[in-house]
Amino acid sequence: MGGSERTPAQSAKDLGSELYANGDYAAAENAFTEALSLATQVDRSELHIFHSNRCAARMQLANVDGALQDAKKCTELAPRWAKGWSRLGACQAQKGRYSAAEASFRTALSLDPGNETYRAQLSNARAQMRPPESPGGGRGEPPRRSWADRAWAVARAAAVQRWWAGLTGDQRGLLAAGAAVAALFVAYEVYNSLFGFRAPPSALPSPHPSSNPPPSRGPDASSLHRLESVAKGLGNPLSAR
Repeated sequence: MGGSERTPAQSAKDLGSELYANGDYAAAENAFTEALSLATQVDRSELHIFHSNRCAARMQLANVDGALQDAKKCTELAPRWAKGWSRLGACQAQKGRYSAAEASFRTALSLDPGNETYRAQLSNARAQMRPPESPGGGRGEPPRRSWADRAWAVARAAAVQRWWAGLTGDQRGLLAAGAAVAALFVAYEVYNSLFGFRAPPSALPSPHPSSNPPPSRGPDASSLHRLESVAKGLGNPLSAR
């Protein structure tokens, strides 16, 4: 076989590359699959490329699981080939496995230190691994309650439900009415504390009696007559002697 001749598998791979470049990803995937099925011992050194190319086509088709299988196979066949680790990291990142993706991109960059694409992929994976900043300036989510706390909360809720289910209709009505009265009382107290709800001054007794009581009308006619009779009986103590 001459050096210019291509094997059937290599020809299928070339067709797949052309279809991929034209944006026909489904046809490209089929061509790369055919290349793998036609591969012989002569094509053994290129099997990792076939898997890498089909991985790229499957990623474009949103077949992440299939792409991940190809990427893993690619790194198994050629563990020293940096592009295979880059493919694997991209699949892992797409599935949210950022820690694994970071390790894959780090391997790719170690095999090809000058590749800026691998460096950018590694940086992005590390950024995804960091907890996001909260609106208040802190990082990460608020601390979650422990399993014991959650279990206790569930148990309390269940106990309240059982207690409520055991009440009669009248008892539930009384509780609801009591809650309504309590709510009204609280609302009144809040309103009174905020706005000083009081009776008008005219409706309240004066705490200090007036120092000038109203003038007396004086004794009536019958009282004056009785006083005059008493004075005559006693004599006039102020008359001249």
